[in-house]
Amino acid sequence: MTPRSAALLKALLAREEFSAPHVAEALGCAPNELESFAAGEPVMPLNTQLRLAVFVIAKVPALARRGHALKAQVSAATSFNDHETAVHSEPPGRWTIRRR
Repeated sequence: MTPRSAALLKALLAREEFSAPHVAEALGCAPNELESFAAGEPVMPLNTQLRLAVFVIAKVPALARRGHALKAQVSAATSFNDHETAVHSEPPGRWTIRRR
């Protein structure tokens, strides 16, 4: 499965609106890293994914929806990594259906 960030980066580069060096500069990485990130190996660091999302939202309206989705995913991953998200060691108790 291709990471969302890799798929968005591929879509951005395929549009050819921005050169690879321009995109690399916007993401704060080396131009040769773009190919690796687009292939999904290694997975793009969260801060780079956030820069990609913000860049796409601001510069490529046709891909803005995908940029917002990536930005939300990065936000959730950051919250999880910072232990701001509750994590349960057991599944929730049985749900009961209330009749109206």
